[in-house]
Amino acid sequence: MLFSYVARENSASYPGEIKVRSHRKKYAFTGIAASIILAVGLFVGLNNGQEDLNQQDLGTIEDPQEAYEKAKESLQLISAALNSGREDLAYIEEFDKAKNKYIKE
Repeated sequence: MLFSYVARENSASYPGEIKVRSHRKKYAFTGIAASIILAVGLFVGLNNGQEDLNQQDLGTIEDPQEAYEKAKESLQLISAALNSGREDLAYIEEFDKAKNKYIKE
């Protein structure tokens, strides 16, 4: 019964013409326009960045002792920021010890 239905439906055909609309043309220009805008944006952005960097005073210090002091100060600020994160590790270590008492790996 099932196979006879499938055989009958395979022989059926639609006498009219099936029209399939293609949206490909409609969206083709969108991709091209996006590529052009991206290329122009990168070109303008990269060129302006180089000019700003060349014109910018980067704060070069001529005196070696003053440069050393500034570098030392910057590194101490970075060290303080990283060490503040280490304090939180003590809580994690205590939690790990308590967990290991009850859960054996």
